[in-house]
Amino acid sequence: MSNPVYALILAGGSGERFWPLSRRTRPKQLLRLVSKRTLLEETISRLDGLVPPERILILTNAEQETAVRELLVNFPRENIIAEPEKRDTAAAVALGSGWVATRDHGATMFALPADHVIADRAAFQATLKTAARSEERRVGKECRSR
Repeated sequence: MSNPVYALILAGGSGERFWPLSRRTRPKQLLRLVSKRTLLEETISRLDGLVPPERILILTNAEQETAVRELLVNFPRENIIAEPEKRDTAAAVALGSGWVATRDHGATMFALPADHVIADRAAFQATLKTAARSEERRVGKECRSR
């Protein structure tokens, strides 16, 4: 992959779908369900070696921002953002896209939910690499046809 790769981790949500374990201030991405780490920590870990922490944006909401910051003490503080207002996934991805575009308008961005369980990290990374290469080829063809 020649273009820089960024990751947007969507770590908001209302905490209602996994009740009674989850709550507004403790949604499922902040729970330790499948390992000693939270689902959010597992999501970040899956990106290790593929996307450096300085190119990972964690988008949460105001109710959960403090908990996310307390959990991720060694994560770049400026890369944890609370949505100013809950507007669902499309608006969150648009906000993340803007964040990436201000840093590198030619970058590739992955949008990843923080509450998935993905056991095969190698296969996950291989899939992301394939997607990034495919996008580079598509953009390259588009630029050549102009």
